[in-house]
Amino acid sequence: MKRSIAILPLLLFTISLATILVAADREPDPTGAQARFVGTWELVSIQSRGSDGEWGPYQGRFGPNAVGMAIFSASGYMSGQIMDPDRPTFSPDDLSQLTVEELRAILEGYTAYYGTYEVNEREGFVIHKRLGHLNPNRVVIEAKRFFEFAGDELTLTVAPTRDLRFTWRRVGS
Repeated sequence: MKRSIAILPLLLFTISLATILVAADREPDPTGAQARFVGTWELVSIQSRGSDGEWGPYQGRFGPNAVGMAIFSASGYMSGQIMDPDRPTFSPDDLSQLTVEELRAILEGYTAYYGTYEVNEREGFVIHKRLGHLNPNRVVIEAKRFFEFAGDELTLTVAPTRDLRFTWRRVGS
């Protein structure tokens, strides 16, 4: 009986230590990758990988001069917007009076979404858990992006294909 009582404190210590280690593994490291995401980022470039495997200028719907902004909060929320600055403008400003073709031209050069994000530093990716999106078919989708930091720049590469990458520069650093 005395032996089992003597083991009890050791058992409680072991359980407590395991609980602390598991909790620490779930908490974001304030000096790790999660902390490096926090802030406001402006789009520097979008590149796509060609059939030859080389990276080149993106030729898609945002145009060669795409602009954008991404914001990551310390509390785990994010938002992002990208647009073609050369999208056509239409008169009147009242969107309800535009034709279907005019509305399509406005929307095709723009995307935006918001939600939460989780960083997997060990495997080098971030998950954007979309709560809202310009395209309603993309709401509640988890978008995986591989990340790399270099100085004040963040590069996000689309998973799983890794054929599209976005480079962002920290604003106001």
